[in-house]
Amino acid sequence: MKRLSIVLLLSFILLGCTSTASMVQSPSSDTSLGLEEKLQKAGIDKVLMTEPKIYYSGTEWLAHLTSLVSNAKKYVVLTSFLASDSQEVELLYQAIVKKAKEGVPVYFLVDGVGMFDMTESRYHLIPLLYLNDTPVHFLEFNPMSTARLISGSALLYRYHQKVIIIDGQTMALGGMNLNYISIGATGASLQRDSMYEFSSPGAIQEFLDWFVPWWNDHSWDHIDRDSFSIENQPDKEKPSRDAWFINQVPGNKQLLQAYGSLISSAKESIEILPFLPALDGNMLKALKEAIDRGVKVSMVISYDPRTSDRYLYLPLLEIGVQMRLESEKADLGLLHEKLMVVDGRYVLFGSSNFNYRSMALSYESSAIIDDPSFAVTVQKHFQQYFDDAVEVSLDEAKKWRTVDKYLMHLLMTVGG
Repeated sequence: MKRLSIVLLLSFILLGCTSTASMVQSPSSDTSLGLEEKLQKAGIDKVLMTEPKIYYSGTEWLAHLTSLVSNAKKYVVLTSFLASDSQEVELLYQAIVKKAKEGVPVYFLVDGVGMFDMTESRYHLIPLLYLNDTPVHFLEFNPMSTARLISGSALLYRYHQKVIIIDGQTMALGGMNLNYISIGATGASLQRDSMYEFSSPGAIQEFLDWFVPWWNDHSWDHIDRDSFSIENQPDKEKPSRDAWFINQVPGNKQLLQAYGSLISSAKESIEILPFLPALDGNMLKALKEAIDRGVKVSMVISYDPRTSDRYLYLPLLEIGVQMRLESEKADLGLLHEKLMVVDGRYVLFGSSNFNYRSMALSYESSAIIDDPSFAVTVQKHFQQYFDDAVEVSLDEAKKWRTVDKYLMHLLMTVGG
């Protein structure tokens, strides 16, 4: 109970000190500007990106990532929110250590909540602190400990990025963590998620330009930016598309502005896989303004036995979101994807959930790609989820507006 009280207190403090207003302010909300102009005004520069290859299976991504690490020649960068070794993923971690011992630099950044993983992974969890005794450059961000309570509300900042970079040539973003439940489990225990693999020298450079000095500020293990070369030769067999890379740091507003710009630019449709849709008033306002313009907003929410996210269903329905909830009887594994598709043209993917925590309290990495053919492919994937889910009625949503769900919703808002 004492721990819950501390978290609630920090929640109120942090909610009072952070704002999502830039999502509904100019330039993000200016409907007279085009999307590219809005993003440019927000300081989000355009990059080129090959059409991503999508991995929807954690099992397939585990095998592919193990191969990518094993074949790396120059360097490996791995970042993850939840990461832990286990029997089911040991080949990946063996490859990581082996590659470092071969002399290829491996940089591994994880969030400090990994050892406090409350998913099914906790039964298969080998903490990664043993990497400190290997040549792997390992950094644990904001570790959870009593001593760190002195950091106050900053303790709630979390490193939620899932970024992979191999040899400055291959990059991957998405929602899959490097732990049992994301890539090691089988059947219904395996989360349904996605990773997007592509080539984008511009996005890689933007991330590394931020990552290296940030690492040096948080670790005694100093690394040199010049050690990270980038492959700038385009692959003629993989034509590039216009894209934008967003590297979110708590306190900056670029992720908010990216989402706000997309929503205010929509003319026909917005399709969202949000995961834990704890939206505040500004985020609801952005969606409502789009719906009032005649934009169809569709959303599919995974069944979550915690049910704390249900407190927000009523306001979503009241503003006109066509929202569907997966059935608990489906037993398909938690839907952990993060996705937004706008007008069958723009696709936003990466680590960011469409919720308050990702927008204001987390380190996130996401990208927008302008690619109608790719968008159609992703829309079909979304539509399958939408067709298999069930509508939520206003009467049902009203029953879920209870005090206990509000308290859990508040915890989820800042806790993810």
